Amino acid sequence: MASLDESKIIDREAEAKIFDDMLRFQTPRRILVVSGKSGMGKSDLLRKLRFLCENVHGIPVALRDLREFENRPEVFPLVVSLHDALTDGGAEFPAFNARNRARADRDRSSLAERQVSAKGIVNLAGAVIKDSAKAAGVMTTNVFEHAENVYVGQPQWTEEHETEARSLCIDDFLADLLGFCRNQPAVVLFDSVDKAGEEVQRWVFLELIRRRLLPIRKDCRLIVVLAGHGVAEMLSNRLPPADQECIEPMAALSRWNENDVGDFLSAHGYDFRTEEIAAIHSLLSSGVYSLSGALVVAASIAGVRHP
Repeated sequence: MASLDESKIIDREAEAKIFDDMLRFQTPRRILVVSGKSGMGKSDLLRKLRFLCENVHGIPVALRDLREFENRPEVFPLVVSLHDALTDGGAEFPAFNARNRARADRDRSSLAERQVSAKGIVNLAGAVIKDSAKAAGVMTTNVFEHAENVYVGQPQWTEEHETEARSLCIDDFLADLLGFCRNQPAVVLFDSVDKAGEEVQRWVFLELIRRRLLPIRKDCRLIVVLAGHGVAEMLSNRLPPADQECIEPMAALSRWNENDVGDFLSAHGYDFRTEEIAAIHSLLSSGVYSLSGALVVAASIAGVRHP
């Protein structure tokens, strides 16, 4: 598939204006919803919005196609990818970085916030225990019969520890992101939300948006963009009436006329006749092709004309 240069996506002024207005943070609108049928250019619009964030507004932005997470129930890989993109744009995640380093090092002390254990953990490496003895305030009787309660040396890092560490990392990511956005703006763009797995959808709708962002929306400069078929209904069904004011719906992308298509093709180096432009316009209008698909057709036409 031909690559579509987001700087050359034209005739998106109406959508860009809505986005620019949201970035002024003068209204409660924090969620931009881009709905519509396949082929209407939702993905291209999101790439255009990312381009505006990076090159016009100079703010951290992350764009992720959630089709990549259709069969992946874990949220952690998505969070890591969001972290990396936003960090590249200048966002800071001190708590997440520290916790994730500890997780990579398998440092159990990083789990202390959620650890409540009925078992004592005593390092008895090199100790000699005879009969019944007390070590570090813990009575040890017949220690070898109860070896599961005593760790010698570094405790083993288990799957349960990894799961707990990842959960803490996700919490820290959200806290860092919302903390950063109290003073500076950032944008997260999710494409193909309707194609994501259930756990990823629940995290986006319930954890990120409903439980974290919306309660502090007046003091938070984070914009979340959701694109996909039926996403407006999916979000509305998950939000109480009081939070509906935070949604900026974009029910359908603006249709292009033949002049728009001609400008688009010209921007990508194609000088076509009127009837050729009309043919490509017809394909776009019918929803058969996206903008990227139109470039494939254009390349084919140019190849026939100039073999």
